[in-house]
Amino acid sequence: MAVGPVAADGRARVLADGNEMPMLGLGVWQVPNGPECVNAIRWALDLGYRHIDTAQAYGNEESVGKALRDSGMPRDQVFITTKFYPRRKDPVAEAQQSLRRLGVDQVDLYLIHWPQGGALWARPACPAPARCRATSAT
Repeated sequence: MAVGPVAADGRARVLADGNEMPMLGLGVWQVPNGPECVNAIRWALDLGYRHIDTAQAYGNEESVGKALRDSGMPRDQVFITTKFYPRRKDPVAEAQQSLRRLGVDQVDLYLIHWPQGGALWARPACPAPARCRATSAT
């Protein structure tokens, strides 16, 4: 597996499209939606974390969004990952719902969570990455 180069500051990997993904991130799996999640993210951001990893299946995207807004940190300073829940049928519609729950115009990384049936099972319903960017569903 090829790994992108390390960014100049040593804190991120450079992705194929030139964007940088911080190597240290906070995952919020099993963190309940509500104050516990908001506080965990607030404390992580205070400690220097700049990557938050959530998913539709976690049920806490609203709290992730609240914590990001409450932090006052500019959106372009935090890398947000969320994931498409594979039991749903429309990755694009679900991405739009994630954007709404997170209260952001875009995410930095949108993954297929548990790619059941192989890595490309959802591909026919997924738009090309450039279309995702054009519709702010990245």
